[in-house]
Amino acid sequence: MKHLKTFGQALCFALSEEINDGLGDVYSEEDSGNLSNDRTNIRLTAALLSASAMKHNLQHVDQQSTVLLGLQHPHMNLEPKKKEIYGVIAIIHLAIVGDRMRETLESNFSGDAELTQALKSLKQKPVFKTPSSVKLLEVRVHVLS
Repeated sequence: MKHLKTFGQALCFALSEEINDGLGDVYSEEDSGNLSNDRTNIRLTAALLSASAMKHNLQHVDQQSTVLLGLQHPHMNLEPKKKEIYGVIAIIHLAIVGDRMRETLESNFSGDAELTQALKSLKQKPVFKTPSSVKLLEVRVHVLS
């Protein structure tokens, strides 16, 4: 007899697959418009869906590596043209489920380069070029300070 999944398990699996597809392979050369910082970007929609699903315990796979990419963790490599959009994705997750992710994320940074400092360094580099992204970053830094 085959193993039957519950509806909830099937839903969580399908949701995780869709979210991962929406966020996209960060190492892919084919972005097909997923670098724009506007409402048409499927990555931003997927980030909102992902964080909301995590908040309501519908997604068990967290997006820690995606957030670390967005925060430009020293051990993560992301091509320059993707840094702003993944920075926004990181901030979306931190804004919605940062309380659940903060301790785990901070353990990935050493010394005084904690989460707040990682966000501040995004502004200093400057990674964010779109005014709305800059404002989102400033609000998140202010909330965490």
